[in-house]
Amino acid sequence: MRLQPTAIGSASPRRSEQWLDSAGRPVNSPLSHDHVTRAGRTFRYTAEGPEGLLKGKRAILVLSRGGVYTKGPMLRFEFQESYLRGVLGFLGITDVRVIRIEGMAMGADVAAAAVARALAEADVIALDDAPAALAA
Repeated sequence: MRLQPTAIGSASPRRSEQWLDSAGRPVNSPLSHDHVTRAGRTFRYTAEGPEGLLKGKRAILVLSRGGVYTKGPMLRFEFQESYLRGVLGFLGITDVRVIRIEGMAMGADVAAAAVARALAEADVIALDDAPAALAA
């Protein structure tokens, strides 16, 4: 399932997006983990507790934030990446690459620099994957 944002006609830019799955059904993005945490499919219960079934997979997170949460006084409020890493770890995915786009609400220059850094990081990740993709 591929999720994509779409405008739903609100005057507020923050409230004007709603996530849709690839079939066009609305998805509440904070609860989207419910779509992938499936007993027997992505994890299983064992005598020792739950076990992720997606071991050996890699995830690439692209996270956009209005402020900066990777350093400084807002670091203690960083819950986005840590939460997603926790859900992915539960599923067995421990190889997680993160592209952070921070400071998007801190002015046009800061936002432009953040996007440029993110694009450069995406290029590095793509180049890292290129040898494996060519071998497959």
